[in-house]
Amino acid sequence: MNNTACIICHCQKLYTKFGSLVECPQCGVVFEDLDYTVFKPAEIYTDGYFQGKVYNDYVGEEVLRRKNFKEKFSLIRGLVKEGDMVLDVGCATGCFLRVLEDYRISGYGVEISDFAAEFARKQKFLHVIKGDLIGAEFPSNCFDAVTMWDVIEHLPNPVEVLKDIYRILKPKGFLIIETLNIDSWNARIMKDHWPLYSPPYHLFYYSARTLEGILQSCGFKPITIMPVHIYIRSLHGYRKINLYKNFLLKRLLGKFFSDVIIFAAVKV
Repeated sequence: MNNTACIICHCQKLYTKFGSLVECPQCGVVFEDLDYTVFKPAEIYTDGYFQGKVYNDYVGEEVLRRKNFKEKFSLIRGLVKEGDMVLDVGCATGCFLRVLEDYRISGYGVEISDFAAEFARKQKFLHVIKGDLIGAEFPSNCFDAVTMWDVIEHLPNPVEVLKDIYRILKPKGFLIIETLNIDSWNARIMKDHWPLYSPPYHLFYYSARTLEGILQSCGFKPITIMPVHIYIRSLHGYRKINLYKNFLLKRLLGKFFSDVIIFAAVKV
């Protein structure tokens, strides 16, 4: 075992979860048992990641991705409004930033992938910094909201990043996180066959409870949890069902059955 203590809460006892994952009995976080002192995220998010290795053609699917982001933006309209300054951490090629433009919101991005960041920076009016959030050194109290769409599970240093987000948010600013739900029914049953179990890209796996605890420890007050997707096995692999589009399914399945959740919190 590479880690003898929890990376989040430093508990001295870890349990094997499944695959190469370990679980902390104290804070409940589940993470890849890697040597994070030598892990270099920038080296695995090359152009191949976006073109063939993980995504078939991320850039070529921009129209679909912008459509999906517009739908998700509708879920957070009460938290982000016209005239706000919003930072998208892990903005990839800038699809969500384009959506923000449509609503007259000032969008800024930070992206660790050289390929994705360069693509985004070539797009007119997109403000994207290449690198990680901490290295970007944004001034304190400058953003009305920070978003992380399917990003926090990729971070080898989530607590450091959350603390820096707290610093750069204005008082009563919002943090919106979309991430995997390790407590979902599929994750419990499928274990290492769960379609969202994806080392070495997905490093940390959260439940609503564990993410709430981590956010509170960083100074945030959680305000809402929304179920987003559930994956159903089909003849052609797995089909993604959008729970947020179906009120009845959302009520029946709930956040603990959803494979993906959106978590919103406020800086207090």
